[in-house]
Amino acid sequence: MKEGLCVYALSSWRADPLSRGSSLDLLVPGLLGPLPVSDPGSLPKLPILEKTMARGYQHEAPDGDLETTLMSLFGFQRDTDCDYPHGALSRIGDGFEADERFWFLAEPVLLRPDKDRLLLFDSMDLSFSVGEAEALAGLCIEHFRDEGLRLEIADAHRWYLSTNLEPRLETSNLGDVVGRNMDLFLPSGPDARRWRSLTNEIQMLWHDSRVNRMREEAGKLPINGIWLSGGGVLTTDVSRPYDRIYAHHPLAAGLAATTGIPCTGLPDKPDKMFGEAGRVLAIYPELVRPVWNASIQDWVETAVRLDDWVKNLLACLREKSLDEVRIYPCNGRFIQLTPRGLRRFWKRQLPLIKQFDQLA
Repeated sequence: MKEGLCVYALSSWRADPLSRGSSLDLLVPGLLGPLPVSDPGSLPKLPILEKTMARGYQHEAPDGDLETTLMSLFGFQRDTDCDYPHGALSRIGDGFEADERFWFLAEPVLLRPDKDRLLLFDSMDLSFSVGEAEALAGLCIEHFRDEGLRLEIADAHRWYLSTNLEPRLETSNLGDVVGRNMDLFLPSGPDARRWRSLTNEIQMLWHDSRVNRMREEAGKLPINGIWLSGGGVLTTDVSRPYDRIYAHHPLAAGLAATTGIPCTGLPDKPDKMFGEAGRVLAIYPELVRPVWNASIQDWVETAVRLDDWVKNLLACLREKSLDEVRIYPCNGRFIQLTPRGLRRFWKRQLPLIKQFDQLA
């Protein structure tokens, strides 16, 4: 690793694994919001998830979103003024060739003025095409040619950015910022001023671009900013805490590729994951966008489907085809479930809505 770059070490933190049998770490970002709820009593019950929360054992876990939870589970810890290198790992998960460059995850965004602040929104719901993405990326590459800027586009909404600079920088993941005042989440660290300047230049470059003029004429909102996170260099010094991964997520795919763990999509029923003993990681990401969009209706509709999925999962615990489940809401804690714990019938069940994390 080049001098001056962040150092990534393997953390000593691990939830104590079972010595044998099958276990599942299930990551469900958005399970506990945060979301505004005006009338909790009007919402349907989620009996299986509520039973799970009541009868499981609650534990603290490091970090508080999907990306940092994943990195911690794979043994990463980060230096001061540095990110976890999830940009470089996600890039591999998206099928790009590994190299030694410093890569950010770069996500095109909408910045909207609101009185004396700028609110940030992601581009997923803005009819933003790959052709438009390539045009905006081309403007950046030409403008920053002397700095050796590279932009690689996995899809319209997820890019990877690298330059000849190798900064010490700590960023916030996009999910922490969506719908909020961007200024509260700007990069920090020794090289923050330079990178804030670079993203400001990109905003000005895109503001009056042909792409955004055409979007305006078509009645669409502009793509007028870029959000950088997860900067770092790819490392192959990664622990192998799982035997299989079930997830459709670029970071999970990148970690799988780096460690040689088989990785496929999440099955429609959990029992399909436990044909033999071993540690399994799965990600259920569908609650994230309802939280980002502050849509309690979409969250409930998705949570009802998850409730049915988890019903099958608890059956695996009762039948002893699965020995342990750890559910990570990706909020700094996890819920541990065992066959014995499921028999704690005296534990009071609370509506899941009433257990939501509080909005900051």
